[in-house]
Amino acid sequence: MQKKPRALEWVAAALVGLALLAGASYLTTGMRWDGGYPFGEIRVLVVDQDGRPIPGASLVVFESASGDLAGDYPLYENARDGGMQSGDDGVIVCHQIREGLQFGGFSWRLFWCIRMGASAPEFDFRFSAGGYETTTLTAREFFDFPAQSYATAARVPFTVGGAEHEVPVWTLTVTLQRARP
Repeated sequence: MQKKPRALEWVAAALVGLALLAGASYLTTGMRWDGGYPFGEIRVLVVDQDGRPIPGASLVVFESASGDLAGDYPLYENARDGGMQSGDDGVIVCHQIREGLQFGGFSWRLFWCIRMGASAPEFDFRFSAGGYETTTLTAREFFDFPAQSYATAARVPFTVGGAEHEVPVWTLTVTLQRARP
């Protein structure tokens, strides 16, 4: 009678063990999730490091993975003329016009630590102005409005597709650093 090589038995046992752990991590961490960005008008005040407004600052949104222009999501005005500009007061006014759930999926953590499955879309919000260094925010940073709530936000009219909506107003301040000579 011939004996099986011990190394092969160990490899088979290790593979079975890994498969069991992977299955257990799928069952214990798997979940359906959904999300979205806040609906409304966003007023971004672009200032220099001394707090002075920067007229003519621009904001363009790109898809993080590809670097392509993001189109009209997450910001409605992004696809028009390649971005948005601040006025003399340093304010860029833009809109996120989709309400409710905007993305989602199923995800889990392989071996309880490696993310697998669907993830939220990722965008780069690029701010620039002549004489200043470009600053980029993630969607999480851009749509973070601490101390502001949907219930207490001021409302303004906004027309989309011929229909007028009352939308909440969100505010954000972005600081650009002067370019080094």
